[in-house]
Amino acid sequence: MRKRIAGLLGCLLVLATGARAQVVPEKRIAAAQMQFTQDGKELLAKVFEKNNTTGAMSPWHLMRWDVENGRELSRVRLPGLPFLRYLFSPDGRLFYRPPMKEEGEQIVLCDAVTGKQVCTLETAGIRVLPQKFSADGKLLLGSWEWGHSGFWDTRTGKQVPLFASQGESERFDTTLFSTDNRRVVRIGLNKNEQKATHRWVVVFDRKTGKRLNSFFIENKKIRDYELSPNGRYLLGRPERASVDQKPAQIPLWSMENGTLLHLLALKPDYLTSFKLHFSADGKRLFALVSTYDRLNFYQNSRYPYARQTWSTSSGQELSNTGLPIEVITYFNGIRPTPTMMASSVDMFAQFTNENSIRLISLENGEVAGTIRMDEIGLRS
Repeated sequence: MRKRIAGLLGCLLVLATGARAQVVPEKRIAAAQMQFTQDGKELLAKVFEKNNTTGAMSPWHLMRWDVENGRELSRVRLPGLPFLRYLFSPDGRLFYRPPMKEEGEQIVLCDAVTGKQVCTLETAGIRVLPQKFSADGKLLLGSWEWGHSGFWDTRTGKQVPLFASQGESERFDTTLFSTDNRRVVRIGLNKNEQKATHRWVVVFDRKTGKRLNSFFIENKKIRDYELSPNGRYLLGRPERASVDQKPAQIPLWSMENGTLLHLLALKPDYLTSFKLHFSADGKRLFALVSTYDRLNFYQNSRYPYARQTWSTSSGQELSNTGLPIEVITYFNGIRPTPTMMASSVDMFAQFTNENSIRLISLENGEVAGTIRMDEIGLRS
């Protein structure tokens, strides 16, 4: 009875939203946790194959494709618990996988091309949770209980004693790596000089660990931060896309002294989620915003996505363009989760029901290419 009700609700949702009905293929390929490499030239995804008739499933694989021509570059069978979240390096060459039962608390890093183990981190028995790779994949940030964190060399597995806090008075909870691999920025609290409404920012030299600069920024209920590629700006991602049905504002600070330069307003008036990207030179900021959610109807059926562009130097909005990107409704009547989508500065990747991944230009919302997965043969 529950299945019948769920199926009926799914059909009603498809009709109500105007999404096109889709035929369930005999063999279903599912892609999850998609990610573009930092240069936008490759796309990675965890993939498995399921026979809709027999219910048989293949092992999970990590696959890589060339974005320009859709050519498959590599595939690696994933051991352990592949339905858990993996962590990929920005260059797409390394990944962390959750440990298998017999490995205990070991942190294993693997080559994304061959699948072979590269190293095991030396954690002295501490249960470490990997958080983020540096841009070149050579450093890994990990955290453990009580808000502590550290860095490891991904080539040797040894901990790197750099970028540390100064005693108990200083506590960092956010770390950013510059894309040129020259700086490490840490954000948190400074109990000795703490202002109740501010956050403490420290800039380190990546090679020597020397402190180069430090300053306070105003705390504006930020979920996380991003450093511009040119190192001049610090971006804050608000906790919510909208507050009291008004779009959230994106703060942009100077990395020289922490001055708040601009508050950039997201549009349209009602939105549910957004992704932010700097241009390669750091002179422009792009926001890909969506005006629908997974449970309710479209807010804007013609343009469910929009792309905003600002100048980082002046804060002026340069463009605000609606994108006619189709919103996929899946077999069970729900909309895609963020793990089934990915975006770079120029491209949006969208997993579809036709065993394919659409590559959509963010300049005009048109399909720029398709990665077909019908005959990838994961069982072979």
